Amino acid sequence: MYNQVLNDMKPSASMKAGLSEQQKVMTNLAVGIPDLVAPREISDLVIQAAEAQRYNYVPSRGTKKALQNLKHLLFETEDALVPDRNLLLVSGAKYGIYLTLKTVCNAGDTVVLMQPYWLSYPEIVRSLGLNFVSWHPRVDAGGHLHFDFADFEALVKQHNVRALILNNPNNPSGKVFSKEFATQLAAMLERAGGWLLIDEVYRDLVFDSGSEKEFEVTGNNIVRVGSLSKSLSIPGLRLGYIAGPDKMIEYADIFNQHIQTCINSLSCYVMENLERDVFRSFAATCSHTYGARFALIASAFKGSDLTVLHSDATFYSLVNFGKHFADGQAACDFLAEKLDIIAVPGLPYGSDFKDYVRICLTLPTPTLAKVFDNILKHTPL
Repeated sequence: MYNQVLNDMKPSASMKAGLSEQQKVMTNLAVGIPDLVAPREISDLVIQAAEAQRYNYVPSRGTKKALQNLKHLLFETEDALVPDRNLLLVSGAKYGIYLTLKTVCNAGDTVVLMQPYWLSYPEIVRSLGLNFVSWHPRVDAGGHLHFDFADFEALVKQHNVRALILNNPNNPSGKVFSKEFATQLAAMLERAGGWLLIDEVYRDLVFDSGSEKEFEVTGNNIVRVGSLSKSLSIPGLRLGYIAGPDKMIEYADIFNQHIQTCINSLSCYVMENLERDVFRSFAATCSHTYGARFALIASAFKGSDLTVLHSDATFYSLVNFGKHFADGQAACDFLAEKLDIIAVPGLPYGSDFKDYVRICLTLPTPTLAKVFDNILKHTPL
């Protein structure tokens, strides 16, 4: 009676934990909603769009002016990306990932997911009639993730691999992959007739501000998906994009016309008129703030049995509670019942991380300091 995929599809663990009305009275470390207030200029642009009655459809790829400004904001030095041919505005990166896989894959193909993966990837993959296999990392004593290319080659040989999703920077670990790593992956996939899908939503929230060049990765089999949701604190505007080869964008746009029609007109207006200085300045403030908050949690838990994975970006932390609880879910149950703290267990991000808990660093720094102190005081030994 209903789509069979729904028999196995689970609700989003982060949205279920952090977006219900009940959770408003608890300390919410579960959902990735930035607490830093968006620049005033964003509100001004939304008001201008409303006053100008910008409620009609826009072109399915976004207006020419919006695409040109997107190139100016994010891809200014990347001459290979031509706005009219290589960019498509979409309603958020999540839809961009769905649309990309819909465009480059066929039912029965296999997608490789790197653990820890963003928890929506498996459900998006399954909803398209695709399969997925995991590429498992090694975690060293310093909390750094390491991926062996030999393991990936084995997956390609064993499965009908059509695509790999590289979440860079990674949600939930905060790991940043180098341009060299992504380029080597793309070459390996190209030999196998596959695609590299780079989810770069957090590219502007890298703690090292000199990392921009590391994300300039283009090729015949590379698609990059991102949004301005987190770097501008505007997740509700659903302002996302796809950057890819001409033909891929052309085909994705055909699906988009029949499924989504176009990005909403208010968001398109924001994209048309957002100034680079406003964007860069606010994103830099965000990355500095979140970097300081990661340093806070790393310092707070240092020396305890709650180990924190190393992070270079985003506003998430993966914390291992395995020495205290049966798994991450048990740890989350304890935090909710005893301390009124909501967090997300690690299992939805991959079986390798079942003992972990994802903690969002999206509360004011003094509040987070008190929360971490409370966790350390009350976590049973």
